[in-house]
Amino acid sequence: MALRCTALRCLTQLGRFKTGGKKVYGLGCRVGWYVAGALLLVAHGATAQTLHDRIRAAVEADPRVQAARSTHESRLVDARGAKSLYLPVLRATGATGSSRSQDPLVRAGDKKTYGLELTQPIPLFGHESARLALANTAATVDAAEVGLVEQQVVADVLEALLGVEYAQGTLELRERLQSNIRQQVDAVHAAVAGGGIAASESRLVQSRAAQSAALLAQAQAQLSAAQSRLMRLVPGGLSLVPLRDDDLRSWWTSPVTFQALRDNAASAAPLRKARAQTDLAQAEYAVARTDLWPRLHVTMQGQKGEFGGVSADSQSVFVGVDIPLFEGGNAISRSQSAALRHQAARSALDQETRMLDQRLAEAWEQWRASESAAASWREAEQQDAAALTLMEEQVQGGATTHLVWLRAQQNALENRVQGVEATWQSRLAWVRLLQEAGALTVSQATPAQEPVEPAAPWSLSVFSGFSEHFVGPDLGLPHPFARSR
Repeated sequence: MALRCTALRCLTQLGRFKTGGKKVYGLGCRVGWYVAGALLLVAHGATAQTLHDRIRAAVEADPRVQAARSTHESRLVDARGAKSLYLPVLRATGATGSSRSQDPLVRAGDKKTYGLELTQPIPLFGHESARLALANTAATVDAAEVGLVEQQVVADVLEALLGVEYAQGTLELRERLQSNIRQQVDAVHAAVAGGGIAASESRLVQSRAAQSAALLAQAQAQLSAAQSRLMRLVPGGLSLVPLRDDDLRSWWTSPVTFQALRDNAASAAPLRKARAQTDLAQAEYAVARTDLWPRLHVTMQGQKGEFGGVSADSQSVFVGVDIPLFEGGNAISRSQSAALRHQAARSALDQETRMLDQRLAEAWEQWRASESAAASWREAEQQDAAALTLMEEQVQGGATTHLVWLRAQQNALENRVQGVEATWQSRLAWVRLLQEAGALTVSQATPAQEPVEPAAPWSLSVFSGFSEHFVGPDLGLPHPFARSR
């Protein structure tokens, strides 16, 4: 906003100026427009930032993500280095010194030689390809780990946002309850003084006032803790509140069916990592098996110099072979061990598939149940509002007392506290369902929020209309807990 105001001042101050009592347009006008335009662009870039931009920035700055990405980059470097197994190795050689010998058949004297040696592997038995595949597969495992960590960070940020919203809503209602209890205390004291109510009611309402004060302090501490967690995850995180329903829906734009979520989970990071680990174990087994086969290489050497006053120039080309005949069973044991690890990785993949189905089914049922509870509390809030309106008319008509209306209002506010908690649980269950389905990736979200403006006021109607877009688990029917429009 400050940058925008500065830009407007530039338009008025630098856009035109007076010389000799006449308005002169020219260089000053052009400079004014250029400067103001640049400031407007900067101002737009500084404020036009969606929730997903903030979450993406939090993911980029999170140490867990940075560590996982660095590990992945190191694996990629290893994979690029593994390609050198196919390339020749060139070495420079040289020697200088003096040799003395009493044997007339052995050359002696001063020696000064230099030369080159070139060794080219012959990839016939799979040594090179197996090690290259191993390096690439290790990089794939770490790439899946990066996806897992990023998804966990996104889930942590969303849960922190929901926690701040829940704490703010609870604190607001607790403050209203505290005000209501104080009014009840005054009303009860007046009624006791007038003889219209028993004196024991004064003690009871004071007890409720003490309980309300304790719950208010607890809500304040809960909000402080939630804000601290959000600030740790997202720099400037308080400006992300409130979180709108479109923001949560933006991670899943398809019809919400259990089968669709399950299909998405089949290609998500947890299973991709388990599959990559199976491939890694298989690649390790392939490397261990190639150790049982020969190695071939071609070596070319060239040397110049002299030894004992005689020319020591030479050139040679030969094919080398390295065949493991006996190593005490070391190569065979490595191969068998790798085969067993491969079998273990395959079993782990099967277990991860089963557990993912189980976790996804549990998250689905928990979300549906929490949606039902949130809808019930919304209905209860509407009934409480209607009852309070009717009782207010009765108070004005003398049919009931103001104290009775205050107690009814207290009950309605306590119900709203429960409703806020049910809404929080429902939205939290939705986030966890998306996490199990592997949908909480930064790239998968479709931004649905306008640029974030700092510190918007919190609203209690944080979940209206959220469930009406959802479809049942298998038949494609309207969700049983969806509200009608």
